[in-house]
Amino acid sequence: MESKYETLKRNLLEDIQSGRLKPGDQIPPQREMEEIYGVSRITVKKAVADLIQEGALEHLKGKKGVFVRKQSVFSGGGSKTIAVALDDITSFYDSNLLKGIEDCLWKQDYHTIICNANRNIDKVEEYFRSFDFSKIDGIIYLPVVVADYEERNRRILEIFREKAVPFVLIDQYIRGEPANLVSTDHRNAAREICRALIERDHRNILIGKGLDCYAVDERISGIVDAHRAAGLPLADRRVLEINDNLLVPGRDPNPSELDKIKEMILAAGEFSAFYAINNRIMKAVVLAMVDLGLDMNRIQLALHNEVNKPVPPYTDNIPHIIPHLHKIGLEGANLLMKIIETGDEQTVQLIVNSKVVLNGLKIKE
Repeated sequence: MESKYETLKRNLLEDIQSGRLKPGDQIPPQREMEEIYGVSRITVKKAVADLIQEGALEHLKGKKGVFVRKQSVFSGGGSKTIAVALDDITSFYDSNLLKGIEDCLWKQDYHTIICNANRNIDKVEEYFRSFDFSKIDGIIYLPVVVADYEERNRRILEIFREKAVPFVLIDQYIRGEPANLVSTDHRNAAREICRALIERDHRNILIGKGLDCYAVDERISGIVDAHRAAGLPLADRRVLEINDNLLVPGRDPNPSELDKIKEMILAAGEFSAFYAINNRIMKAVVLAMVDLGLDMNRIQLALHNEVNKPVPPYTDNIPHIIPHLHKIGLEGANLLMKIIETGDEQTVQLIVNSKVVLNGLKIKE
């Protein structure tokens, strides 16, 4: 038989879930509930204290009484758990994003459930379609880069919205989507490093471009900005279109992929600098250049992201960009915490500036 305490707690939860008590509403005073439900003061206090602990109710600073927590408009309702979906948590990039996320969540007494995509968007979509959203309060998602990037990732965002769960995107964005985002300054950083190359008379720059996505599109836009400002064209033949999903970290490129890259390098014509969008592309293209017998001492290399020397000695000391990955993860988690706490549906987009390092940048011979 259900106790009076359990009955009162269930009735209050039913009032919240049905909408009779809306987020931000004050629940009836203690004495009124004693009369309505015919229970003791101790029973009321215990039921209310439990619902506060579980995240359904809350005290508000500067106000008397107990209120329906605004978070309860979302389906998670106080589980103190966040789902985090990243591309590859074994990579330098994603592991540092995750560290920032967890450093924030741990201080807030939240835990994480991890989905490691490994560039498999089918896995992510299946993961969330079968997910029990009642067990989480929110989601932090790094959109997976695939050939049909925007269409596939929109389908995943639709799942989040159908389940009425708050979410924040980190690093990558889906254009035209009103989504909360914390990212890095892809365009400005690419513009700055490309401008530095041009200022040192590297006017024919070979670009290593990956699959289309928000980050890559922004970086290419920054490169185009720098060329336009210098009055230089960026010939299509100098933009190497490479499917970087076929380049596995820690392994040499497949011989057939390496041959394709060699053909593009030869078709590009004369160049004095090579700027890679990411580590995978840097490694593959440098190996291709070495195989072609190019004089690597005469080619200025530059890389968009922080490197762990993908091809020593050629990449030991080159200009590169250091995104503040830990801070991006930290700010993404902080933003999600604020949304959960306040129920604020206003879209927020934060940009974290990167550090541009110009070590090893030489004037064209």
